[in-house]
Amino acid sequence: MNLSKEDSDMFYEIWIPLLDFANKRYKVMDAPNGIVPGQKLDTTECKKIANKIWDDVSILDDFLQAMPDMPKEQQDIVRGWKRRVKDKFMIERHLKKEQFSLALTMKSTKYLEP
Repeated sequence: MNLSKEDSDMFYEIWIPLLDFANKRYKVMDAPNGIVPGQKLDTTECKKIANKIWDDVSILDDFLQAMPDMPKEQQDIVRGWKRRVKDKFMIERHLKKEQFSLALTMKSTKYLEP
């Protein structure tokens, strides 16, 4: 999936503060000044923080409560992340405009990503 520059920028406007929020809660990475945009980040440490988020998505509600001024569109995106599908996927087919993925552990579930 390719995001437009605008969508990519919006993703990071949400994701970086969420990583910072989760890191303050779980103390995965030593970041005394917090995690901020433009900071060089250790991807391994960020993945550990992300895993904490996906292991307990209730943190997304806490994040939204802590960010009351977040634009509604971004709030809706964060709420949508609670419906994520956590599984191992196999890319069955990758075409020019879409990708067909199969969940490896869920019975008969297919996902089509535009």
